[in-house]
Order: sequence, then structure tokens, then C-alpha cells
Amino acid sequence: MFRKFLRCSLFYGCVSVVTACSSSGGSDDAQGGNGGGEAGQGGEPAAGGKGGDPASGGSGGKNQGGSGGASGGGMAGSAPLPANADFGLDTRPANTTCKDPGRPTGAANDPFPKKLSATGCFDATDPRKPAPGLIPYGVASPLWSDNAEKHRWMALPEGKKVRFTTNGDFDFPNGTVLLKSFALDGVMLETRFLIRHSDGMWGAYTYKWDDAGKDAELLGEGSDSRFLGDNEWTFPSRTNCATCHTEAAGRSLGPDTLQFNGLFDYPMGKRANQLKTLDHIGVFETAPGDLAKLPALPTPVYTVGATLEQRARSYLHANCSHCHQPGGTIDPRTNMDAVSLDFRYDTPFKMMGICNVVPSKNDYGYQNIKLLTPGDSTVGQFGELTHSMISVRMHSKVSNVRMPQIGTAVPDPLGTQLIDEWIQSIKACP
Repeated sequence: MFRKFLRCSLFYGCVSVVTACSSSGGSDDAQGGNGGGEAGQGGEPAAGGKGGDPASGGSGGKNQGGSGGASGGGMAGSAPLPANADFGLDTRPANTTCKDPGRPTGAANDPFPKKLSATGCFDATDPRKPAPGLIPYGVASPLWSDNAEKHRWMALPEGKKVRFTTNGDFDFPNGTVLLKSFALDGVMLETRFLIRHSDGMWGAYTYKWDDAGKDAELLGEGSDSRFLGDNEWTFPSRTNCATCHTEAAGRSLGPDTLQFNGLFDYPMGKRANQLKTLDHIGVFETAPGDLAKLPALPTPVYTVGATLEQRARSYLHANCSHCHQPGGTIDPRTNMDAVSLDFRYDTPFKMMGICNVVPSKNDYGYQNIKLLTPGDSTVGQFGELTHSMISVRMHSKVSNVRMPQIGTAVPDPLGTQLIDEWIQSIKACP
């Protein structure tokens, strides 16, 4: 049986999609739809009594879009719909306009584009439209960004290809431009550029959209913000971006084998495996091999095809492992990790460093709390599991208490529920 529906986006308009119906109902979003996102920062944690302000914070920190729903619209339903095409793209688009402009100098004659419309990466007359040379992509397990709609693209230098690293990360050629646009409730917010410059180093740059949604302007070194009603969206500084885009995580974060070995909804209504598609159009130096034998992240809220543990670990991998892995929190004074946790998907549970482990920093007023207490069933007044710091910090509305610490201002309702259910299902530490 087949069904036809209309898929709409601020970036691509509406396209008609025809696909086979899922036997379990499913949703209109493919595994690996539009997801991901990193930004923002907050203030100081509230002092307070047991289980109090750290999880509540009164009205909370800065709200970047309220609660509920899913990042990028790709996390809902019981099972992903199947592919409806062998490949999402037929050929690799020629990239003649979206290129590395070099680093901003700050000088009056600085050639770095000041307007998004002048970057060559988007239509000069309508910068909501990506340039023809951009390749769209998504991630299987999205980073929570306060319910913003996000679209991502990569622009590769002509004739250059992506290399697989030994741990499954993508090693992009110099001159690569990775882009991500954010919108909330139909309002364009920002478009971020992550550029691998000619020296091999990465630079992060943010364009802030004007109130009319006509164009976006390059921000300077510092962060900025914008109010949407009573809610404040924080634009990241260039230093904020580097905090999450760690060297240990490969700098580019989302694009890797785990995240791409799944289905993605391409703009023309095609749903296909991303690794297979990118290999087909000649993006990789070497073929990825048998996709069935390669690891893949399950989309966290699809309950069919993955266990509760797998879905929870996928969520932690996407939202936490860029910092919480060996080398991700290096203290320059000691050249050692400030926190010895490992939230990567393929790390055995007993090696994560969390089960019945006492927090090394702050207990925020919670008594007898561990990072994770197996079977924790004591629920606090804000929904947090009061003996598991992972749950406490995910539920918190207080900046610098809440995790993830950068890129979100409100708790993820689906993510907190998933992680709490996983913690409660654990019988004992290995």
C-alpha cells in the first residue's frame, strides 16, 4: 500500500512524497531526517536546597523555542518509513560559488562576506534558497536545539573527496563549508558556517537573520541574542562553537558513519540511505563497504527496531559525547580530561564511568546522588530522578546546570523521558 503526502519546509517549499505505508504506523519523518544543532550559553546555577533550584530555576534560563516536539521534526512515531529510492541524488552537484573565503580580518576591506546573500552559498536574491552546489544532509540522532527546525548542507571543493577515519568520522578536505540554518515557528533565526580553512583548521561563523527574514548579517567574535515574544534565542560566539566542536569528536560532529548510515528525506521527495547516496555521487575517496555491516545510530524515539538501551545510548552519543569522551574535556593545566566520562555509542556500559559513580563536581543539594543510580525511581518535584545526576541536569532549566550546557535553554521533553526510562530499567551496575 502506498500513500501520498505533502512535505513542506522554509528552505525548500513543498514537495509531494509517495512512499510505502509502514506496517506499524510510523511517522512522516525518516530516520536521519533534519536534526542536529549546537549553540547558546547560559548564566550561573542557582544556589539552593535539596532538589530545588538546579532543576527548576523559576522561569528557567533563556528559552529558545519552548518545550515539546522534536529537533528538526525528525523524532516522532513508532518506526521510520522505508526508502522510496535507491539514491537521494543522481549526481554530485558542481560547486562553483560556495567556497572558503579565508578567515575574517576585521579590517575595513575584509573580503569575508558580511551578508549571507553575498557568500555564494545561497541565492543572492533569496538567501533562504541554497546554492546549486550544496549537498543536503541530516543526522539519525539529532542534537536537541529547543525545537528549532534545522537544515544542513555541505559544500565540497571541486574535485576533492571525503576520507573515512579509523573511528568512522569524516575527514573533510580543506576548503569544505558545512552549513546549518535554524528557524523557529516560521521565523528565520541564524545560519551557521563551519569552514575548514586552507591550513586545515576549522573556523565557525554565524549569520543572524533580520526581523523581516530577508537576509542575515555576519556576527562578530561575541555572542548575541534575539527575543521571540518572551523567549530569548542566543546566538553562539565563535568560542562557544569550538567548545562543542572538539578535536576529539572530529570537529564537524554530525557527519560520520554512525549518523549517516540511515535514511534521509532529500528535497525532491526521495528517501534514501545517505552513505549509499554520497558514495553513488562520488563524495568519498573509498567506498564505505557493506552498509548492513556498518554501525548505525537508531533514531532515539522510534520504538521499533531498537532496544530502549540502544535508543538512550544514541541520544547520549549525539547530545553529550562530543565533550564526554576521551580527550573531549582537556584541562590545559593538567593536559588531562576534566571529567572522565565516555558517552560514545559503542562504549560498553561498564566503561562509561557513570554507574554508581559519585559526581566529581557539584551535587547541587541532592543527597546521596550518583551520576547514574540503577533503577532510580525517586522522582523530584520537577520530574528529575533525584539520585541520578544525569537526569537532574537534563531536567534543569538553570543555565550552566542544564545539560547539554551549550545550545539549549529548555529541557528536551522526549529526551528526558527516554533517559529516565533507561535509568529506571537498569537493574545493577556491571
